[in-house]
Formats: sequence, structure tokens, C-alpha cells
Amino acid sequence: MASSLPPFPPFNVEDDPTATGQRWTKWKKRFENFLLAMDIDDETRKRALLLHYIGSSAFDIFETLTDTGDEKDYKKAMDRLTEHFTPQRNVDYEIYLFRQARQQPTETLDQFTTRLRQLASTCEFTSIEKEIKSQIILNCSSSHLRRRALRDSPLTLKALLDLGRAMEISEKQASQSGIESQSISPDETELLNYTRLSQRSQSRQSPSPPFPRSREFPSPSCTCGHCGYAYPHPQGQVSCPARGSQCRSCGKMKHFARCCRSKPIRPTFAESSSSRPQSRFQPPPPNSFPRQPPPREIRHVTDTQQYPTSDDEYLFTVAISQVGNSTTPKAKVMIANVPLQMLIDSGASINVIDEKAYHAITKSPQNNPLSLRHTSTKIYSYGGTSPLPVLGTFYTRVESKTRTTPATIYVIKGENGCLLSYKTATELELISVIAQTNASVNTTTPLSALSSHTITF
Repeated sequence: MASSLPPFPPFNVEDDPTATGQRWTKWKKRFENFLLAMDIDDETRKRALLLHYIGSSAFDIFETLTDTGDEKDYKKAMDRLTEHFTPQRNVDYEIYLFRQARQQPTETLDQFTTRLRQLASTCEFTSIEKEIKSQIILNCSSSHLRRRALRDSPLTLKALLDLGRAMEISEKQASQSGIESQSISPDETELLNYTRLSQRSQSRQSPSPPFPRSREFPSPSCTCGHCGYAYPHPQGQVSCPARGSQCRSCGKMKHFARCCRSKPIRPTFAESSSSRPQSRFQPPPPNSFPRQPPPREIRHVTDTQQYPTSDDEYLFTVAISQVGNSTTPKAKVMIANVPLQMLIDSGASINVIDEKAYHAITKSPQNNPLSLRHTSTKIYSYGGTSPLPVLGTFYTRVESKTRTTPATIYVIKGENGCLLSYKTATELELISVIAQTNASVNTTTPLSALSSHTITF
């Protein structure tokens, strides 16, 4: 009685057509090791097992090939399949993929080196060790390792890897033992530096602070801009006394009247006319005002991971407006070497792609170790009360036809499109600021002077 065949994964013909040759070479080596482990030497059995384990799709392709030999010719059958799945390679393109490889934030030095060896196997380099060493020095994530390699040059690849492993182990041990300081975000770093410089400036009795006051950061006097009490609050912004309160001066929410930065609401014409003598001026009839334009269709995303010290609850917004038949500006950019169609929004502060675009990026062979990092940032749609499902973020390079810049990409669940922020679009030279104009309005203009002008909003 014949024993059952052990399981072995078939060759997937449809998966990643751009790397079919590399995948077939890997599958072929695994199958030959399988035959060696099963102690199968008979050519007829080896050919039969080959045609059985390659799968139905690959077997259909084998049936269309010519000169495949008889049922006892295993070598010719394997050679014909190899010729079909490994066509002539474009060496220049393989070298381009090798040069574009960069160490990912979650990738160790050994993992990065293994990926470089896989990419270099098809580049026909004269010295693979030398090319891998140069690529590690150029695109590794550790600046300390890069400086040591340039300072102690020349180093062999083995010495460079030993030095990199020692640095990774020392950093990991230092973080576990509490020697390394707790990592903080760039905004917290800027806030800390600003506070220190402001306190140093006050100790020297400087006539003005070194930096202007910003609405994004708390005042160095440690006073909350909403309630007027000490800041930061013991339990964060949620414990602010002004949260949920209405200002008695301007009528807005989330701040007290003593901290109000808006001008008080002027009484309406009906209220002011009841407390003063009647004037000859009569308000224009309602129909004399121009009709308001139709509402715009707006998609709205907010990023609330900031320090709220003003009246606005959300500091960063992404808005895309469409009026009539006007088209939204779009641009085709390369994110992690994958072309994507992005919507450009000059009011956006974050880059957003959907789940479909992220899967397209991860399918690329050089982006296999690309993974998402957890983020506490909450993104809301316009008028929504619950945050959008954020799958995570990743840090990579974004390229246009003329520029390249690093950027953080937020991945949203679903297929809602991709947005390019103002900062990234400016750095890629996709948009530019032509002019800025500041206009002031004289609020003391008498009402009689307004009767001769059309009021337009």
C-alpha cells in the first residue's frame, strides 16, 4: 500500500509577476531539498513529484511547453520550467531596485543585510560584499554607525555588521534598564526648548522673548489659555475647568470670559434701536442682500494630537472642496517606489492614504518588511463625532518628478482615496505660495457709510 504524500506548498504563478523569476528560483531550491530529504533518486518519481507539487496553474503552463522530454527525463522538465519562469532579466532595473533599498524603522541590521543579498543576487555585481557594505553605509537607519564607518574606513562587511550588532544590542539594553531617556515627539522637544529659552531670557531681563508667542504652544507663564489657571492640568486637557463652559463675552464654548480673545458681540440693530432714539437710517430690506452661494461639498479630516491652548478644538484640518464642475488638483507621486494618484490640499497637515493604496505598496518586493506603527492620533471626518479607523503610520520617502522628501503617511481603513499635505506638496514643488496679503477692517465705520456698498460674504 502506497503511503500518503507529505504536504509541500505549490508554486503560485499569479503572485507578484514582477518577481516571478526570484520566486521560482527559491521554490526550485526548496523542492530539490525536499527530494533529497525524502531520499528520492529515481528520475521517473522525481518528474512525477515535480508535476504534482507545482500546482494546477503551473502544470497547465507545462502542458503548453515543447521539448519537455519523456516521463523519465526529470532534468529536461525542470529546465523547461526554469526557462519559462526566469526570462532574461533587466540588470539595470535590478540595480535600481538595489540602490533604492533602505533600512526600515522596524528592521534590524541583519534583516536589512539579508534583503540586500537577495536583491544583489540578480544584479551581476563584480563584488557583492563591497556593494552591500556601501549600501548599508548609505541607507542604514543609524547615523552613529554611518559616522563610525566613514571615520574608521576602510572596514570590511563583517566588521561593519559586528559593529552594527553591538550598537543595536547596547541601545536595546540601555532602553530596558532605564538608562536611555524616554523618547518624546518633535512637538514636545520644540516646546521644551522654547520654554527653556524663554525662562533664560526672563532671567536676563530681556525686553522681548526670543520667539513670538504661538497659539500652538502654551505660554511660558504656565497659565492655561482656556481657564486662566495653572497649566498643564493634573489630568491633562480633559480636566480643564473651562471644558464644556460657554464664554459670557463672545458666546463661544470651552473658555472663560477672562481668557476670551475675541471681541464682544455687538448688539443687533433691533436691540440697539430700543435703547436709543430712532435714527433716520432704515435697514435695507432682506431681499436687497445678494443670495448666498450654494453649500460646498467638503471632506474634512482633523488631527488633534497637539497642545490646545486657543479657542479652536482641532488645530490641523484637511479640506477638499468641490464647487460646480471645478476639478480637484491631483498629482502622481512615488511613495516607497510605488506610483500613487494623490489629491493635493493646501490646507492639509497630514498625508493620508487608504487601505487599498497601502496594500499596493506592500506588494512591491523592496517593501516586504514595511510595517505600520501604532499611533494615538485621532482623525475625524467633517461633522463626525467618532474618529476614523486609523490602521497606523509608516515613515518613507515621497518622490515627484523633480524632488524627494521624507514624510509620515497615515493609513485609513477602506477605499476613500489619498490626500497629500501642504508641507509635502510644497517640498515636492507641486504647489508654491505666490503672495500673502494682510487686510485690516475698521470696526468703527458708521452704519451710514455701509448703505452705499454691497455687503458680500
